[in-house]
Amino acid sequence: MMTRKLQKKNKLVYGWGVNDADYAVYTRLPNGLYDKCPYYSTWKKMLERVFDTKYHAQFPTYIGTSVCDEWKYFMNFRAWMMAQDWRNKQLDKDIVVPGNKHYSPETCAFVDGQINSLLLDRAAGRGKYPIGVSYYKRNKKYQASMKMNGKSRNLGYFDTPEEASLVYRKEKSRYVRHIALTRVDDPRVRAGLLKHAILIMLGDSDRREAA
Repeated sequence: MMTRKLQKKNKLVYGWGVNDADYAVYTRLPNGLYDKCPYYSTWKKMLERVFDTKYHAQFPTYIGTSVCDEWKYFMNFRAWMMAQDWRNKQLDKDIVVPGNKHYSPETCAFVDGQINSLLLDRAAGRGKYPIGVSYYKRNKKYQASMKMNGKSRNLGYFDTPEEASLVYRKEKSRYVRHIALTRVDDPRVRAGLLKHAILIMLGDSDRREAA
């Protein structure tokens, strides 16, 4: 027989959030595992990114993020999420508003995995050169490359990292704009991506973490 588990009402989630659900957010299955409410799981994960210092140690770009007072209460977040196209998508805070670090109904949207990874920086793994640029020892040139549709594409070899970076930014900006205009239905996400495309060309974007 299935049993149900309710979060303790007097225990704050990550020391801040209030689970005011009027139903069980976890359902225990016959195999002993729990079927988690997707709304609660998304809300809790968001609070982890904002308040969990252990998470910040692993992902320091989340230091300084915040969440609106309205979403302190789980059921408020749930009501907003239920009105979104969220299935098979991820909660994102800085595509609609470039550079944003605040979770709120005005700044957040749900996007698919490809869109969410489109603007990732991955600074820790790219070395000393600008994003999209690497040094190719064989011909002593600087290579520009980027991912398109999950595959790496070589954009050419250049004498300086600045030349390679310019080619990368032009092509990345064009690609982000193409994705925005052909694959995105949400007008807020589309407008945000078009802003990012401009900033990428200026060299002021393409520096973010997912969610």
